[in-house]
Amino acid sequence: MKSIRAGGVVLNAENNIALANEHLWGFPRGGVDEGEDYITTAKREILEETGLEDFTYIQELGSYERYPNGITVETPGSFPMEIHMFLFKTSYNGDLNPTDKNVIEADWFTYEEALEKLHNDVDREFLINHWVKIEEINNEIKRG
Repeated sequence: MKSIRAGGVVLNAENNIALANEHLWGFPRGGVDEGEDYITTAKREILEETGLEDFTYIQELGSYERYPNGITVETPGSFPMEIHMFLFKTSYNGDLNPTDKNVIEADWFTYEEALEKLHNDVDREFLINHWVKIEEINNEIKRG
């Protein structure tokens, strides 16, 4: 049994990454509602957790599994999250204003800052493993 989630790495024009703090810093993401596909979930979660309304889907980045923060494979009754991630771009560089009342704050971070802010090691590893690909895609977009 797994908890299916979807979310995104959102880059702005300055190549900063949007992260959300829902008690701990992480990518904007959340549970897939019944009847929802992964990309729809990712877009909804980005809107709710960052307040961003104007952003563009670029491509799928893949998926990974991890346990919720504070939970391990040894925790009785625990099961991992399967997280499907997508790359998005926005031209917006201003303040982020989450609409989800459970999100304490959201902000933009450079790649290096994001690595420091991301609370979960598996999230951090995902960003590290995909950053070269993300930069290549971003450079292609800039060249037009």
